[in-house]
Amino acid sequence: GVPAGRALELTGWGQNRTGDRIRVTSVVEALRRSRGGSALLGAGEVAVWSLGLEQSLPSAPLAVAVPPLVTKELELRSVPGFRGQRVALPSGIMPTALAWLPDGRLALTSLKGQVWILTDSNADGLPDSSVLFAEGLAAPYGILSDGDDLLVSHKPEVLRLSDRDGDGRADEFGVLAAGWGFSDDYHDWTAGLVRDGRGDLYVGLGSDYSQKGRAADNDRWRGTVLRLERGGRIEPFAFSMRFPMGLAVDNQDRLFATDNQGVQNTWNELNHIQRGRHYGVPSRHDTAEGVPSESPALMIPHPWTRSVNAVAFFPADYPRSSLAGQGVACEYDTQCLIRFSLQEVDGVMQGACYRFSRLPVSGEQSELLGPIACSFGADGALLIGSIRDSGWQGAGNIGCIEVLRPADEQPNGIREIRAVRDGFEVDFFESLPEGVAVSPEHWDLQSATRVWTGSYATPDSERRQVRVESVRVSNAGRTVILKTGVHQAGHLYEVRLSQESEAVRQFWPVEGFYSMKRVPQAE
Repeated sequence: GVPAGRALELTGWGQNRTGDRIRVTSVVEALRRSRGGSALLGAGEVAVWSLGLEQSLPSAPLAVAVPPLVTKELELRSVPGFRGQRVALPSGIMPTALAWLPDGRLALTSLKGQVWILTDSNADGLPDSSVLFAEGLAAPYGILSDGDDLLVSHKPEVLRLSDRDGDGRADEFGVLAAGWGFSDDYHDWTAGLVRDGRGDLYVGLGSDYSQKGRAADNDRWRGTVLRLERGGRIEPFAFSMRFPMGLAVDNQDRLFATDNQGVQNTWNELNHIQRGRHYGVPSRHDTAEGVPSESPALMIPHPWTRSVNAVAFFPADYPRSSLAGQGVACEYDTQCLIRFSLQEVDGVMQGACYRFSRLPVSGEQSELLGPIACSFGADGALLIGSIRDSGWQGAGNIGCIEVLRPADEQPNGIREIRAVRDGFEVDFFESLPEGVAVSPEHWDLQSATRVWTGSYATPDSERRQVRVESVRVSNAGRTVILKTGVHQAGHLYEVRLSQESEAVRQFWPVEGFYSMKRVPQAE
């Protein structure tokens, strides 16, 4: 307070001052004032000092409209035998799933909760314009066309989106399926949304295995592949997945799903999804006791891959017939594409995977932004939805579409690896040059397995060199038969053409990784 016998003089700058559209007021209310007009405040007295600020805004907006960032067009050369192009689109679109409309336009979901429609307006085979169809969804990871409607899976449900008034925007949202437990946990994805030959739909739910405090009444069907029957019934179809991000139905109507390496999954995986089986990572409140277990059809090498997401199968009528029926998988973390082939052995699906895209040269950035979604167009184009997300490796929440088409020429290389009782058959795209791959010394084979012991990452165990006893060439020089002796079930076999020659240096790929789920017994 003010001491007795003293006074405090309060001096302002007047009633108001004005500037550019700004008026400031300063008013002091007091019982006494000095000769100069200043307020005087003595012991036991009260004064009020008020400051005011008024601002008038112009009729035109102050903010300057900023056009959205657009990904730069880029010619892609990292997939041998294919010509590619990165499409120039708003970089804020983060594709998580792709679907084709009956009129040839591309529909996609974005991690930011949107559905976009892309159009190729100049008929050059590349989408060049985008229109927002719907927004406000929770991390959508699946999309299908259904007549004039779109079916979209996001965290809490599967929706039917309709445009009833024809203005290009969804105006009717109908719930097609719901009822599973979900929370605000980042990993509570509902991914996939594929259709089988009967017309039933399938989605995969991310697991709750790491959510220690999650209540049982908010847990229903986590880590499960659900079948959504045409009549509306929801069936828990397969169990104990970790994060089944990539669901696909092959040309023989078999259902497959990827799963990521981590706790209890020692490899990245491609699983043949069968009704009533569990796949190794039980949810917190569903132990899957008494449910038959199933190991992966493909053990995809890790850390060669770290986050395998969507898969798609080359159509039966694919322009490059040597790839028809095989598959392609999107590897987000190491920014590459994988090709794979399947072999049925005594009713069990297994097979091999191969590099599809080349890794960047040291010091260079990958041409592929971060593959996470893929789909084949009617003209044979393979479209890749790529993103870089701030939650994964601290990237900038951007995305793009990458388009790949077969080039006029394809390098020779390993097309397919198949297991036989005492070795492997290795098919090449073309006949081998004389003297190539004909000697045991031209090949390097190793095998290893992994046994989970409780950690996130699992090292190889039982790694060994596999001796090639003999080599025989057949099928007009396109197939090499390697005799190796007895196989070990549950092992991943690395098969590499290691011959040093100019011809082999032009091959792609020169290695593959075969998952020996079951050892063939027939000759």
